[in-house]
Amino acid sequence: MPTPDRLSELLRQRELAQEHLARLEREIAAAAASAHAAAQVSSPASPGVDLTTGQPADAFEQDTIDPQVVHRTVRRGCFLYFALALLGLAAALLIFYFLRRPL
Repeated sequence: MPTPDRLSELLRQRELAQEHLARLEREIAAAAASAHAAAQVSSPASPGVDLTTGQPADAFEQDTIDPQVVHRTVRRGCFLYFALALLGLAAALLIFYFLRRPL
């Protein structure tokens, strides 16, 4: 059974915690209100609206790349890496041959 001193200490700590939570709630509400007001001031139009026509802009159409162009670019890069690998292998074999051959 808790002693009267322990009970009063626990009640005091609970009161302090409730005051602390109330202060946090007030600060959160103030910060949310200021962030909401700043968001309304900084963005006059939504990002999905074309400002010239006022119609919704399709973001996916603007950012798409032709798949054939991507295919050609990747294929060219693969051939380039393959050629560089063969050239490096040939250079390593030549260096190994000239360093190991007897004079």
